[in-house]
Amino acid sequence: MHGDFEAQRHWLEITTHLPSNSWYRYDLMYWGLDYPPLTAYHSWLLGFIANKINPDWVALDASRGYESDDLKLFMRYTALITDLLINISAIIAFCQTCCKTRSRIERNVLLFVALIQPGLILIDHGHFQYNSAMLGFTLWSVICMTQRRFMLGSMFFCLALGFKQMALYYSMPIFFYLLGISAGEAKRNGISSGVKQLALIGVTVIVTFGTLFAPFLTSLEDFLQVIHRIFPVGRGLYEDKVANFWCAISVFVKVKKLFPVETLVRISILATLLAVLPTSINLFLANLKSVDTANPKKLLLTLLNGSLAFFLFSFQVHEKSILIPLMPATMLLGDSDGVAWEGSVFVTTAMFSMYPLLRRDGLAIPTVVMTILFNILYGWRALFGPKSRAGLFVRFLAVASYLLFATLIFCEEFVSSVPLPRYPDLYVVINSFVSCCIFGALYLRYSYVQLFDDGAVVLSSGKSKEKIQ
Repeated sequence: MHGDFEAQRHWLEITTHLPSNSWYRYDLMYWGLDYPPLTAYHSWLLGFIANKINPDWVALDASRGYESDDLKLFMRYTALITDLLINISAIIAFCQTCCKTRSRIERNVLLFVALIQPGLILIDHGHFQYNSAMLGFTLWSVICMTQRRFMLGSMFFCLALGFKQMALYYSMPIFFYLLGISAGEAKRNGISSGVKQLALIGVTVIVTFGTLFAPFLTSLEDFLQVIHRIFPVGRGLYEDKVANFWCAISVFVKVKKLFPVETLVRISILATLLAVLPTSINLFLANLKSVDTANPKKLLLTLLNGSLAFFLFSFQVHEKSILIPLMPATMLLGDSDGVAWEGSVFVTTAMFSMYPLLRRDGLAIPTVVMTILFNILYGWRALFGPKSRAGLFVRFLAVASYLLFATLIFCEEFVSSVPLPRYPDLYVVINSFVSCCIFGALYLRYSYVQLFDDGAVVLSSGKSKEKIQ
């Protein structure tokens, strides 16, 4: 349990007993706090409750490594309640407000599929984290923006960023979406109207971040320490064997040895921008031309493409970061005539890419069972059902990929006990390389759907199905 569970418990401990200016400084070698202030406030609230129930759970220093059954139950409940209040409520609201043209059965299918998506369940409730808060705030932002509540949507996205900095994966699409909305307003109703709207959004962002960071703004040193902890450049290009471009290419070219960290930061930023900009600009132009913001598909596709580009090419990526593009991919699963099969392949590949991490946590069997269950209940039908748009070649590749996943998992479980001194991480490296290749192919496919596939049917809150404009 001395992993993310202990990290989350430790943050309850330090936020309960220490002043805020010590939260990002206290004994950083032992699970130092490295998420933005909203995570710290969330930890403080949970720590306050825990301290009332049993002070031993969060006693400063003395509680390190505490693993009683009642503490585990309390922590599991906090993850479940956070998920229910922020993420699951957003999923329900999305199905009710953004899918009105779909039948009740279709909306219920989307709701069911989103709730059984195994990635978030296993990471938040197995491995143990609170990613549901960040993802839920982002989905609330999407809901508000498609209802033309841009200030409220901006606030929710700031809350997502204030909870976990990985929400930056969504930042470019959100920025270009709002910029396009404001530019479109200026085009139709005059520059002053567009500037006013953009200014209101800007004020909302400043006030929200100012409120979140207020306790740390009294001292420049305290503020810079928070920023340093949130963006730890010194950790390196990627962690462990993550299924992104830099880790995959290191099989052939050891980029970490070829370039210093500063150069790698610049290269990764450039590569990420080049991958994110095409679909983000496409979203900007769509909003510039159209007054219809009730269609969430264009925004979801851009969030998916942008966050997947960040996962593939950005600096300091972790295996769990695949949950970020997985959220919009999951919410697009209800689009049975559009990108359903892509989403089912994405979910399965994401689970495979996180398998080594989940296996270390003793979650190998739940991972396999839940992935198979997801495919039985939805994924297999998306690929092979009568309404599937997947062609024969796609079906062949999907089946081949799944068989390869099963083979590698079998080898990792039953063959990896045979020592390979020269290749101790062979199966993990193969896992990350194969997963990266599929993620790259999905990035190209989703980008094509957004940029060129005008025949893709959209989710709309209007009275009829429309094509992406």
